[in-house]
Amino acid sequence: MDIRFLEAVLGIDAHDQRIARTGYGVYQSLMRLSLRDPTSKRDVILVVMDKDVAEWLPQWFSPSTQVVVEGVDAGVARKRRHGRPTIGARPMTDAERKRRQRCALP
Repeated sequence: MDIRFLEAVLGIDAHDQRIARTGYGVYQSLMRLSLRDPTSKRDVILVVMDKDVAEWLPQWFSPSTQVVVEGVDAGVARKRRHGRPTIGARPMTDAERKRRQRCALP
């Protein structure tokens, strides 16, 4: 309900709300790491689990030109449907299945 309320009142769509909520949580978690050390001279590699957050995150670091987002969609397996695949265009009814079984008998 809160997502629909913000969409109606403020005009912020669900996608932007999701990025903001997830992104700020990720940002807060990352900033509790040694990432804040201003004396560090080494590069830091961060791994986040969401492509949209990875693209949203660099704006909060300065200079943002030194932040590189790599590996987005690299080697990501697409979700497959679970369960046994259907045979044919649609599932057969019991009558069709029996008719097919009778025709296969010698």
